[in-house]
Amino acid sequence: MVMRNCSGTGHSPGEATAAVVSVLAAFTVRACLRSRAAWYAWALAAWTLALNFLALTSPAHAAAPDRIQALAPDARLSGQIAYLIDNSGQLGIVQISHPSAQGAFRTPQAPLRTPYDDRPHWIRVVMLQEGDRGDWVLAMSTTALSEVEFHGPFDVAGAPLGEVVRTGLDRPWASRPLESERYSFRFRLNAPGQYTAYLRVVSKTSQPLTVTAFDLPDHMAARQDKRLFDGITYGILLTLLVYNLALAASFRDRTYVHYVLASAAALMTLVSFNGQGARYLFPDWPAAMEASYVVFPSLWILFGALFAQSFLNLTSRAPRFARLNQLTMALSLVALLFGLLGEITTAQRMNEVLSLAGMLTVFTAALLVLARGYRPAAWYMSGQMLLFSAVLTVVLVNWGHLDWPFVVATGLQIGVAAELVVFAIALSSRVRLLSHKSSRLETRAASLAHEARTDPLTGLLNRAGLALMAQELLERPGGHALMLLDLDRFKPVNDLHGHAAGDAVLVQVARRLTQAVRERDAVARLGGDEFVILFADEPGHAALEERAQRLQSILRRPIDIGAGQGVGVDSSVGVATSPQDGYTLDELLVAADLALYRAKEAGRGCFRFSGTQATRAA
Repeated sequence: MVMRNCSGTGHSPGEATAAVVSVLAAFTVRACLRSRAAWYAWALAAWTLALNFLALTSPAHAAAPDRIQALAPDARLSGQIAYLIDNSGQLGIVQISHPSAQGAFRTPQAPLRTPYDDRPHWIRVVMLQEGDRGDWVLAMSTTALSEVEFHGPFDVAGAPLGEVVRTGLDRPWASRPLESERYSFRFRLNAPGQYTAYLRVVSKTSQPLTVTAFDLPDHMAARQDKRLFDGITYGILLTLLVYNLALAASFRDRTYVHYVLASAAALMTLVSFNGQGARYLFPDWPAAMEASYVVFPSLWILFGALFAQSFLNLTSRAPRFARLNQLTMALSLVALLFGLLGEITTAQRMNEVLSLAGMLTVFTAALLVLARGYRPAAWYMSGQMLLFSAVLTVVLVNWGHLDWPFVVATGLQIGVAAELVVFAIALSSRVRLLSHKSSRLETRAASLAHEARTDPLTGLLNRAGLALMAQELLERPGGHALMLLDLDRFKPVNDLHGHAAGDAVLVQVARRLTQAVRERDAVARLGGDEFVILFADEPGHAALEERAQRLQSILRRPIDIGAGQGVGVDSSVGVATSPQDGYTLDELLVAADLALYRAKEAGRGCFRFSGTQATRAA
């Protein structure tokens, strides 16, 4: 059975949501016109419009908030509630329960909520029990009341049937009846008749004051269901947190760090709002209990904004929105400071405004980023809209525009869990995109590195490529040999047939040299018509002489330069060996160049060993 609570005047829900709809609609249309993924934006716009339609058409105000009705046929408990605001803050139960004060109570016309002040609210609950016995529980919908007193119930003669219960955030956890996170008060009625109970409530923040009546077994079952729901939600959030913490350590990406921090702050916010923070974290520290309701949300806003900044790369993709997002972060730190100083009301109001304004900022920025081709922004928008819907609804409930107790109890954590799951998918999408870009960059880098080491005409190693290859080969134990070849009769080819014919000759020479040596040997073109072969071993004088003669013989074969024409070239060769002529490539090239000079002096088609006599090739 639900006892709807009372309230003062409220504003139209349309006033609270019209600006939201107009801003989102404008940017949605703009993004749809520019984005390939337009259907994402339309879907999210439809989600927002549906939410606001529910807000505008909510039947909450048509309900009878002053009635108590039995939810089960055998409950047989009904009655009415009324309220009184103690502007002086000095009234006690004696004055409130006196017959002369009963006329001051007002019948509620709308859901009751506390304003942003600390005036005590007295709620009078008049109950009519039809059955002989009842074991009842009156439960408040919130966990964040600074002071709560339960008086009664009183019988028709005004005699109290129970002790006064005082609890709230200003008292240790041990003061909570039934060890319940939400303020719950048990009482027994042993005879049919009319009974009256009074609740004195003080809150520093605006929130609904829904009162629900259960019989004891139903209350205990509802508590177990809520704790099970909380456990499942916490399990999801902890799994995401640990998983992404491992990814953050692996990738060393600050975006993952911000996601983990935002997830942790969201988890602690839920723990605080659900009352587990007061029970398990600060059971004997009332000031910390109360501060946690604003400090953790401030941190959540801060880290959520940091996550948006890095995930969407707002600094480069949407610099104007990056500045607005940075303003949100700065103001969240101010709200955090107010919370730590005990200014709970100010911090709460700032958090509510920042949560909505900050989410609108990053959502709109994500629309623009998506329109500019960054596809993971679509996932980010989806998650942000899920959370925005939940937060907007909770804020509307807190401001008295909606009367949805289910939203207060579970709506926010459903939105948080859904958002963080979608954000995890968004991170995966981002990782895939970055991996794809990284692969392309690696391929491009490898291509550029290959080009930097390769002669563009022949495909052989150039001087830089030869230097890298020589560094590896010459460090291996054993001897090595280097041949420096210079083409004879190459200049007449260029002069008579043109440079295209000369290039064809160079390409064919490179192909023949590559085919004539082993795969582990290095072949390079140093420039012009000068080639180098660096052998991975030093087979001895006779074997090198045989190799030089074979190479020269291969190069003497006619070379086709097109149009049925063939030309012939010869080569002079200088040979150097390691370690006899040096240990480095430069030393071997100097020695081979001297041997090549002597071979040129001896005539065409000669080869010389460094420090040996010329030998005419056959």
